[in-house]
Amino acid sequence: MARKTQLTRVLVNLLSNAVQAVENLERGKIIVSLDWEDPCYRVSVEDNGEGVAESLTHRLFKPNFTTKSGGTGLGLAICHSIMEQSQGSIHYESSDRISGASFVIKIPKSTSAS
Repeated sequence: MARKTQLTRVLVNLLSNAVQAVENLERGKIIVSLDWEDPCYRVSVEDNGEGVAESLTHRLFKPNFTTKSGGTGLGLAICHSIMEQSQGSIHYESSDRISGASFVIKIPKSTSAS
């Protein structure tokens, strides 16, 4: 149900954040997965960077919050807004698979016939 350009913006932001999280690691890893969880598609972007301290996770989607030295803190806030407008969701969780960060978006399947 999300507009293609908006969904692309969300995915580019999440992938960019993941790349920045692993760019200084000797063996950086990013895993992108797509699953079907009726009635939504579930997309996760995981990296094996440091992750986010649990004490900060409640602020991740607030405007102007960043853990980076050069970030504006708008990327995840914009992602959150796009997902809400698309009747979807975005959330952070610790990655169980690769011990880092995992951002998960859920996108409802369109009910219109194409």
